[in-house]
Amino acid sequence: MKNKPYGLLILTLIYFSLSIILLLFFRFWLVLVFAIFINLPVNIKVFLINIFKDLFSLELIKNPPSFLQPFFIFIITELPFVLLGFALSYVLFRKKYEKKHHLLAAALSLLGILMLGSYTVIKPTVIGRHKFPGFFSVQLSLRELKCNNLPKESIFNWTFPTNSQTGVSIHSPVVVNLKNGVRISSSCDTIYTDGRYANSSKMLGGFPGNNIPLVPDGGNSISELNYLSKASVSEIKNFLSAGSWDNNATITVTCNYIKSGCSGSESFIFTTGEE
Repeated sequence: MKNKPYGLLILTLIYFSLSIILLLFFRFWLVLVFAIFINLPVNIKVFLINIFKDLFSLELIKNPPSFLQPFFIFIITELPFVLLGFALSYVLFRKKYEKKHHLLAAALSLLGILMLGSYTVIKPTVIGRHKFPGFFSVQLSLRELKCNNLPKESIFNWTFPTNSQTGVSIHSPVVVNLKNGVRISSSCDTIYTDGRYANSSKMLGGFPGNNIPLVPDGGNSISELNYLSKASVSEIKNFLSAGSWDNNATITVTCNYIKSGCSGSESFIFTTGEE
């Protein structure tokens, strides 16, 4: 190589990029491996199954040391693809670069991959009000980095009641309308300030452009929800449920959603009046 530092940088990028590509498409590779497996002769299938049985019966796999547990998913499901990416890089470029440069490129790439995978250890995944324990994963780190860099904007075209609205009727419905590219992962929750769930009937699911209603328990909730899911904003404002919220209560509405493959939550509040 005439320019060794530049050549080493290019080779490192090749090692790093090929490993990341294999990781990102690992589901495809798993399907391919499964397709190959089911077409193998029976004796080879049995042989491979026995190998995996023996492997997963090892004490180190069944009860990994505590210091290895955060890295267990990476070691079992991701490291093989990293090593495969390194092997392919070496095979493809073994004649163009010296062995010592391949070793340096592999070491630098592995360091970069380890730094990337540590993101979910430093900043564990949070969905709604739930914080999951941190563990080492390159794929999850890439997804979290993508999700954390999505534009910060409301998922709602509109809500009723509006955020911070006061004097809302205790018989008022709650309706949210989603922007394009957003869907509710289950439904929305209604919670009083003291932490109690505000008992409500909900329209499960939810897709862009649709009304997703909730009504206080106590009425004919199915017919109410069906009506509100298709009602206009003016009809919703004039609608009174047979059920009721507490008097003079502040209620937080939290919707867990999925946008561009990323999970998140958005909340708004309203305060009821007195009947």
